[in-house]
Amino acid sequence: MKETNKALKFQVIHDGKFYEFNEGLKAYLFHLGLHNAHDKKHGMKAMLYYVELVCRCIHTDINSMLIEDFAEFVSHHWRTVRHMDRYELLDYYYDHKN
Repeated sequence: MKETNKALKFQVIHDGKFYEFNEGLKAYLFHLGLHNAHDKKHGMKAMLYYVELVCRCIHTDINSMLIEDFAEFVSHHWRTVRHMDRYELLDYYYDHKN
């Protein structure tokens, strides 16, 4: 079988617009953001940044966090955490989680 080097893409259609992600995790985070009404509260540009930021944090974290809990936390604390880097955000999450 010949191996191909094609990138896997995940497409989401929301409100008649297509959004494409290079990871299934990002598509799932987009779904969680919609569930938390992040797009309605902060706009689609912030929503897409939220997906990237949460994804970077998940890839960085050495603990076993629940993705859904972390995504909801970030969405609910967006005004506070949106300018944090991933390490600051993870510290903030674990400080407030306990």
